[in-house]
This record gives sequence, C-alpha cells and structure tokens, in this order.
Amino acid sequence: MWHAAAYFDESDDNDRAYAVAGFLAHQHDCVHLDLAWRDRILEKYELEYFKASELNAGTRQFAKFRDNPSNLDCLFSRREKELFGKIKTESIDIFLEFGHVAGIGVVLVLPDYYRLLEEYKPLGKALPAPYLFCANIMMMEIGVMMNEVNDDLRRNKVSQRGVVRPVFDSHKTYSGRSKLMFDEFVRKNEFCSKYLLPPHYENDKDYVVLQIADNLAYECRRLLVTSILTSPSAWQ
Repeated sequence: MWHAAAYFDESDDNDRAYAVAGFLAHQHDCVHLDLAWRDRILEKYELEYFKASELNAGTRQFAKFRDNPSNLDCLFSRREKELFGKIKTESIDIFLEFGHVAGIGVVLVLPDYYRLLEEYKPLGKALPAPYLFCANIMMMEIGVMMNEVNDDLRRNKVSQRGVVRPVFDSHKTYSGRSKLMFDEFVRKNEFCSKYLLPPHYENDKDYVVLQIADNLAYECRRLLVTSILTSPSAWQ
C-alpha cells in the first residue's frame, strides 16, 4: 500500500471569508516540493519561514526588504511592490511546476455563514465553526479523489491501493481535538473516509510544505474577496 500526503492551512480575515486550502500529492513529490521551496524561497531570500499575509503587508520576515523597516505603516514604494510581487510570483510558480500535485481550496463566505447561523438558532441547530466547516469539506474532497485513484488502479489490475494522511498546520483550538473530529467525520462520511488516515497537526517551521499550503489558502481567500465580495451586489 502506497501513501499520499495532503497538507493544509487556513486563512481568515474575520469578516469576509475563511479559507482552508492546500494540496494532495504522492509523498515523493512532496519531498521534492519541500526541497525546491527551501532552496528557491527560504534560502534565496534568507527567510526563517514564509507567511503569505506577512509578504502582502511587508512585515516580520519581509520587513527587512522595506525602504524604511522602522516605519512599516507607509505605502509600498515602486521598488517594494516589484520585489514583493516577484517573490509572490516565484512562490506560486514553484507549486505550478509540479504537475502531479493537486491544489485544493475551500472558501467560506462569512456574511452568508453568519446569516445562516442566526437562521438556524430558532430551529435548535448549529453550523460547525468555519474552520471545521472548511476542513471537513476538504477531507471529503481528498477522500473522493483517493477513491477515484484507487478505482483506476483496480481497473488496471494493480493490487496496491493508496491511503492519504491529511496534515494541518497547528491550531491552538482544534489541534488537540483532532481525533474526536476525525471519528465524527468517519461516522458521517463512510465513502469519503475509506482511504483516509487520521489527520496530524504539525508546525509549519518544521514541515515547510505547510508554508506552501498557507500561501494557497491566502490566495484562495484573497481571490474570493477581490473578485466577488468587492461587488456591491455580493452583500445584498
């Protein structure tokens, strides 16, 4: 039995959208992606870690690239915009170069979520927290994908089937509840959980591929906000 790996992180702006995103790949591809990220992002720009929100704001790890690191509230200069845009493009290009790595993203529109939350209260029902809502849909999707992969293997008379281990970035609220969360997920989603192993929670400084997942989650959420939620009709 072979093992696939899936790495996910969250991105939240508190009032517009909440995202959980990442990627699914064979473990071998994840190793090569890890090495490429270390070499072409972390080492090239002398970063201890990469966080998309810090790149977008030019803070923390990216403050050293500012014209005036002591004043991080000022607007980006032309040079800063070009440099940060270059780093962003390079970070996305690395991921896109790996053709056998599947990116997956779930973005929850928070105004709609909170509206439904209020409507459910009189019925005595409650929606899962945004993190659980997105993470569960994510695991459903990778579960379906693994079923499809294993179906193809059976048709080709290959006996080995694959399983996948979801790895999430450490979360102060949900990391300790992962087994309980997964047991409930398996009970409700027998088909999707057939080839899923229980999720792990790891630190993104130790598992640098989680930094790639952070980048994807940030961009998924930002895409929804900038392309849909900025339209006045989206809030009506």
